[in-house]
Amino acid sequence: SQVGRLLLNPCLICSLPQEGHLSEIHAVTFSPNSGLLATGGTDRLIKLWSVAGGCLEKKETFDGSSGSITSLAFDPLVSTQSVG
Repeated sequence: SQVGRLLLNPCLICSLPQEGHLSEIHAVTFSPNSGLLATGGTDRLIKLWSVAGGCLEKKETFDGSSGSITSLAFDPLVSTQSVG
Protein backbone atom coordinates (compact mmCIF):
# COMPACT_ATOMS: atom_id res chain seq x y z
CA SER A 1 0.00 0.00 0.00
CA GLN A 2 1.20 3.51 -0.78
CA VAL A 3 -0.58 5.02 2.24
CA GLY A 4 2.00 6.38 4.68
CA ARG A 5 4.83 6.01 2.13
CA LEU A 6 6.82 8.75 0.47
CA LEU A 7 9.38 8.56 -2.28
CA LEU A 8 12.75 9.50 -0.87
CA ASN A 9 13.73 12.71 -2.64
CA PRO A 10 14.22 16.29 -1.40
CA CYS A 11 10.87 17.56 -2.68
CA LEU A 12 8.88 14.91 -0.86
CA ILE A 13 10.91 15.16 2.34
CA CYS A 14 9.75 18.79 2.40
CA SER A 15 6.16 17.52 2.37
CA LEU A 16 6.62 15.34 5.46
CA PRO A 17 4.67 17.72 7.75
CA GLN A 18 1.48 17.01 5.82
CA GLU A 19 2.13 13.29 5.94
CA GLY A 20 3.50 12.82 9.41
CA HIS A 21 3.78 15.96 11.52
CA LEU A 22 1.23 18.48 12.70
CA SER A 23 3.53 21.47 12.11
CA GLU A 24 7.07 22.48 11.05
CA ILE A 25 9.96 20.01 11.07
CA HIS A 26 13.19 21.33 12.63
CA ALA A 27 15.27 18.14 12.90
CA VAL A 28 15.99 15.34 10.42
CA THR A 29 18.65 12.64 10.73
CA PHE A 30 19.46 9.24 9.26
CA SER A 31 20.55 6.26 11.36
CA PRO A 32 24.19 5.16 10.93
CA ASN A 33 23.16 2.37 8.53
CA SER A 34 20.72 4.70 6.68
CA GLY A 35 17.86 2.27 7.33
CA LEU A 36 15.91 4.70 9.52
CA LEU A 37 15.08 8.38 9.33
CA ALA A 38 14.02 10.37 12.40
CA THR A 39 12.12 13.66 12.16
CA GLY A 40 11.06 16.10 14.87
CA GLY A 41 9.62 19.56 15.14
CA THR A 42 7.32 22.06 16.76
CA ASP A 43 4.54 19.50 17.31
CA ARG A 44 6.86 17.95 19.98
CA LEU A 45 6.72 14.57 18.21
CA ILE A 46 9.54 12.36 16.97
CA LYS A 47 8.60 10.25 13.96
CA LEU A 48 10.68 7.26 13.01
CA TRP A 49 10.57 6.22 9.35
CA SER A 50 11.85 3.03 7.76
CA VAL A 51 13.86 3.64 4.59
CA ALA A 52 13.32 0.85 2.08
CA GLY A 53 13.46 0.78 -1.70
CA GLY A 54 13.80 4.55 -1.97
CA CYS A 55 10.62 5.12 0.05
CA LEU A 56 9.84 6.22 3.60
CA GLU A 57 7.33 4.23 5.61
CA LYS A 58 6.12 5.55 8.96
CA LYS A 59 7.31 3.15 11.66
CA GLU A 60 6.76 4.73 15.07
CA THR A 61 5.80 7.97 16.82
CA PHE A 62 7.23 9.14 20.14
CA ASP A 63 5.72 11.97 22.18
CA GLY A 64 6.17 13.49 25.61
CA SER A 65 8.67 16.24 24.88
CA SER A 66 8.03 19.44 26.82
CA GLY A 67 9.12 21.62 23.88
CA SER A 68 9.93 21.69 20.18
CA ILE A 69 12.35 19.08 18.87
CA THR A 70 15.36 20.97 17.51
CA SER A 71 17.92 18.19 17.11
CA LEU A 72 18.03 14.41 16.86
CA ALA A 73 20.83 11.85 16.86
CA PHE A 74 21.23 8.11 16.62
CA ASP A 75 23.81 6.44 18.85
CA PRO A 76 26.39 5.03 16.40
CA LEU A 77 27.42 2.33 18.91
CA VAL A 78 23.92 0.87 19.30
CA SER A 79 22.88 -1.54 16.56
CA THR A 80 19.22 -1.73 17.61
CA GLN A 81 16.86 1.18 18.05
CA SER A 82 16.21 2.50 21.52
CA VAL A 83 14.53 5.55 22.92
CA GLY A 84 15.32 6.95 26.32
